[in-house]
Amino acid sequence: MRKKHLSAFEIPGVKEVVLQHVVDAAYLSKRGQALDPYIKNARIFLEEEKKRLESLGLKAKAKVDVITEGNVSSAILETANKEKVSLVVMGAHGKSLIEGILLGSVATNILRFGKAHVLIMRYKSAERLEGEKFENLCPRIFSKVLFPTDFSEPAGDALSFVKALEGVEEVVLVHVVDRGET
Repeated sequence: MRKKHLSAFEIPGVKEVVLQHVVDAAYLSKRGQALDPYIKNARIFLEEEKKRLESLGLKAKAKVDVITEGNVSSAILETANKEKVSLVVMGAHGKSLIEGILLGSVATNILRFGKAHVLIMRYKSAERLEGEKFENLCPRIFSKVLFPTDFSEPAGDALSFVKALEGVEEVVLVHVVDRGET
């Protein structure tokens, strides 16, 4: 588990954060390690993050879920529904398209089946910071936003959301006309 600071407090309007780590215990070991120390370390890390977020004035909860059946995305969606979250922020490992199709993808399932908004942070952007001392991963997270639109009502709602975000300096609007459209 990488010890990089979460940057949820930088997202405008955040008042409460639910930190969750899901351990898939369907297998006896994970990457050759016994699960007990892994679970213990996850709990310690989340409690440290919880205390740090609370010190910034946020309300925070921390939970480690150990599953023996089902999948990680179902556990995340269950927590999101139970806690009635308005936004799920998660990292993506950046697997290739083929790997994502063949192996499935937690982020894809959260997008497809979740009821809350989803913000996926690319793992590669955090990887560049390796070895540097830093406080958080997403300075100026919304400074330049790409906004693809199909001019539908949901797209209009999303644009209204982007307009209301603090820190947005530039919005790039994109509309692609497929050759099958008139």
